[in-house]
Parts: sequence; C-alpha cells; structure tokens
Amino acid sequence: MSNGLDQLAIARPGCAVTIGNFDGVHVGHQALLRAARRLAGPAKAVVAVTFDPHPMMVLRPEMAPPRLLPLDLKVAALKDAGADEVVVLKADAPVLELSADAFLAHLSGLKPAAVVEGSNFVFGRNRTGTPLMLARWCEDIGAVFEQLPDVEVSLCDGSRVPVSSTLGRWLVARGRVRDAARVLGRAHQMAGVVMPGKRRGRTIGFPTANLESGDQVVPSEGVYAGRAKAADGQWYQAAISVGVNPTFGDQPLQVEVHFKDFDGDLYGQRLIVEMFEFLRGQRKFFGVEQLKAQLARDVEQAAGIRHVSLLPLLATC
Repeated sequence: MSNGLDQLAIARPGCAVTIGNFDGVHVGHQALLRAARRLAGPAKAVVAVTFDPHPMMVLRPEMAPPRLLPLDLKVAALKDAGADEVVVLKADAPVLELSADAFLAHLSGLKPAAVVEGSNFVFGRNRTGTPLMLARWCEDIGAVFEQLPDVEVSLCDGSRVPVSSTLGRWLVARGRVRDAARVLGRAHQMAGVVMPGKRRGRTIGFPTANLESGDQVVPSEGVYAGRAKAADGQWYQAAISVGVNPTFGDQPLQVEVHFKDFDGDLYGQRLIVEMFEFLRGQRKFFGVEQLKAQLARDVEQAAGIRHVSLLPLLATC
C-alpha cells in the first residue's frame, strides 16, 4: 500500500498548500485553509497534506494522544473548511524518517505557488524543519510563504485561550463540549460501529446503541444532549451516555446512544455522533423505576437542545 508520497509527485501548478496533522480540524486549521484559498484564488487548488495515524502512534505509542476525529471525518472536515484535495501521508518509517530537506524535495513535486502554516509548525525527522526553513525554501522556488499567528477563542468562563488540538482533547475529555465547540468551530463528533451490548436498555424502554470508540478521545462520564447519524443518512436527536452503568455495576466504560424517534436495527452500523451539551453526571439509582424516570427526563431535556447552527451553540454557555 502506498504511503502517499507518490501523491506529492503529481503537480498542481499554482496550488496553495498547508501541512499538518489537523486533528479536530479546529478553527486555527480552518484559518489556514481560508488563507490558502485567498492565496490560491478561485482557479487554483487548495491542497491539505496530513498524516495518519498521528506520528506519535509510531514513534512513541504510549504517549500518542487519542484522536479528536477518525480519518474519514478529518478528511471531510478539511474539505468542508476549503481544501480541494487532501493528501494523506501514512505515518510509517519511510515518511517519518525523511529529513526536513528530503520532505521539501517531495513537496516540490506539487509545484505550489503558496504555502501557509502556523507559528508552531515543524516537520522532518527530529522536527528539524522550521517555519524559517520553509520560508527560505518557498523563496527559492518562487512561492509565497505566509505564517499565521495563533488563533484565540473565548471559552464559556470568559477566558481567552489559543486554539490547539491538545486543548480540544483536554476540553472533550472533561466533558466541556460547549467549550470544545468553540475550539473546533462545530460540535464534537465521534464515530464508531454499534456493538452488541447487554440489551438492558431495550427491556426498560430506552434502547441504546453501544458505540465502539476505538482510539478516539472519549468525553468524561455523564449524559449529553446531541444527535446521531445512522446508515440511512438521517440525523436524529439523541441522548448520549458515557459511563460504566453504576446502577448495574457494569464495566468497562461505554458510549451509549439513545435515538429519539428512530425504530430499527443499528447493530453493525457505523454511527456519527455529535455532542452539544453536558446534561448531568453519572449516578447510581436505587431501582429500575428511578432509573427509568431519570432517563425520561434526560431524553426530554436532550430533545429541547436542537442543533440548528453553530451560532446559537457558541452564543450561550
């Protein structure tokens, strides 16, 4: 299987390029793509060059961060943000062992007219490639180099912070999905295949789809309002539970999605789930009837939080 370097040998004369891992495709990444579009103009391509998996998964797996987005959703988000093409480089030894000069030699095959990066961008083996090196290379090949400053956003507590994938993961892992939406520019997404569970929810009137989360970052334990997209392509309002079912003493951690107004078999389907708001923490209930009453309240509350656009999502906390 190709590691993607061959795609860099296909010339896109006049294109504008931006390179990065782009996990989450947050508002800082989106700013890079907007700048690339401005420099490319309407007639030339914007090319995003990214890596999969995260290089740390190969170099130091024990320190690799969980994903904010699986690869297909990352590619889709990059295109939604303005990329005409996404070149995915497999983060294997031949790619990660390239020196900074060797990587630029491959990149020259695109014949770019412009390159856009952020202030913290590094590349090449041992991270020896710097924005200054990239700027000099662009000058040598007659391309424009633009380095963007950090993008900042205001969180719900009023603090103003620089955007990063690390921050996005930190917020999601703590259940702060409204703050994460400010960083990501959209609701936090997860995707996974529905796996068989104990089917206990069905017996009490609240069937759930147990989502296989894989290597994605999982929000902290609690119940969330959101929506889910099934294989039929439709979005359905949903209440999402992350936890260990303390009432029944189950393990391990599970992501369970209860669809509103959906009746069908979801086993084996791949779902895309968006989380809009944290509703409550997990708790142990004393009996099934108490649990059912709370689940009914959860579903009703989740149904009242509708995803119309990002604007109201960001306007209130």
